[in-house]
Amino acid sequence: MSMGIKKIILLALSVTLFGCGGETDGKAIDVAKANFNKFATQVGDISYSDVKFYPDSDNSSQATSGYVCGKIEGKDKNGKHVSFPFYAHVLVMGEQKEVTDDRIVLTSDQDAASAIAKRCK
Repeated sequence: MSMGIKKIILLALSVTLFGCGGETDGKAIDVAKANFNKFATQVGDISYSDVKFYPDSDNSSQATSGYVCGKIEGKDKNGKHVSFPFYAHVLVMGEQKEVTDDRIVLTSDQDAASAIAKRCK
C-alpha cells in the first residue's frame, strides 16, 4: 500500500474515532439557537453563522456543558442586514436542557470583546 493511501486511511479513521464535533455539539448548538429564537417576531427572522461549541471543564459523558458562540443575523427595523456576535452557556443533562448565561453583543466596546474572548475559546 502506498504512503498516500495510508495517510488517507489514517485521516478517515481519525475523523471516525474522534469526530468533528458530533452529536453532542449539535445538541448544545440547538439548545442555544432555541434560546435566541424565542425572541424572534416570526419564525425565520434570524439566522446563524460561524457557530461553534466550546466544551468546558464540566463537560462529561453524563452532561454536555460549555459555550456556544457565533453570530446571530437578521434585519433591523429599516430592513438593513445586521450581524452580532453572541454566546450562550448551555447545559444538557438527559432531558434537562438549559441556557445559564447568554448575551448578544450589540456594541463593539472592549468589555464586549473581552466577554466573547473569555467564553469562546
